[in-house]
Amino acid sequence: MKEEDFLKQDDNLQQLFDDFQPTLADNDQFMQSLSNKLDAIDYITQRQLAQKRCYRRTLVITLVAGVVGGGLLTAFALLYLQPGSLFTLTLQADLSKFIHENLIAISLTVGTLLLGGILIATANFVLEVFSYRSPLKKMKN
Repeated sequence: MKEEDFLKQDDNLQQLFDDFQPTLADNDQFMQSLSNKLDAIDYITQRQLAQKRCYRRTLVITLVAGVVGGGLLTAFALLYLQPGSLFTLTLQADLSKFIHENLIAISLTVGTLLLGGILIATANFVLEVFSYRSPLKKMKN
């Protein structure tokens, strides 16, 4: 843009500001309106803080449940799943042999995926339930 266009825009803006003549309403009405707006802002701020606390709490609970569940799943797989104990036949097929040799890793992978899905579904459910419940009292009129 040219310098003339900038000056013209500045003149237009200055004209808009010069032409603006707000009307002053009743002072009590203005203060009541301002007070209502500030109360609404305060309510929204408190609601957002409550939601953040709920999200943090759910995140911590989900993390702890995942660590504990993963530890139990790993302990179960290492203690009770032993290659060869579930298969008594002689395995000749490649897929059956692969499953037989990697039983612990496969069971841990499947168990971890199931545990993760359950934890995510539970966390979403908990957050959905908390979103319907308002922890704050309704605003005073």
